[in-house]
Amino acid sequence: MARTAAYLQRSSTDRDNYEWTPEFSRRARGFTVSSVEDGDGWTRQVISRVQSDGTCWLSGTVWHGRTLMRISVCNWSTAREDVERSAAAILAAHRA
Repeated sequence: MARTAAYLQRSSTDRDNYEWTPEFSRRARGFTVSSVEDGDGWTRQVISRVQSDGTCWLSGTVWHGRTLMRISVCNWSTAREDVERSAAAILAAHRA
């Protein structure tokens, strides 16, 4: 059940759990953070800031040659407050 995509990071362990389940995520949805001047570089910076902040986890991917932020919410216990806190962290990273 191996999958490959630009946003998937291989584990350093012997087994990546996503390879052992029939569905580890829904179809990808992404968006650029900025399309002005160096949009791809800016998007990568925002992704890095959010990852460093630790409020939520997101990753980057490339789609049609553009760098995008990829957010995957697949935990049953994710609540509206988690989404709002994550959105606030992304906006703060964008403003920094």
